[in-house]
Amino acid sequence: KLHVKRILYVRNLPVDVSLEELVTLFERFGEIYQIRIGIQKETHGTAFIIFKNFYDKNFVSNNISGLTVRNKYIIVLIFFVTI
Repeated sequence: KLHVKRILYVRNLPVDVSLEELVTLFERFGEIYQIRIGIQKETHGTAFIIFKNFYDKNFVSNNISGLTVRNKYIIVLIFFVTI
């Protein structure tokens, strides 16, 4: 099995976060393929950022902590996909 690290799971976002805000924040990590923002009551404040490729996995790992959106600290986790 091959583990692919190309998805970020983001929590603690403002519930009305925009697609543009997420693109601006995360495009530095690589070419974005898709962004899925939680729209149901249980998923508000979350998003999946799906990349075609990370530019540098170490850069992503070392720079995802401490990110904020509108002065709100967000939680970013690298999501593993097994293919």
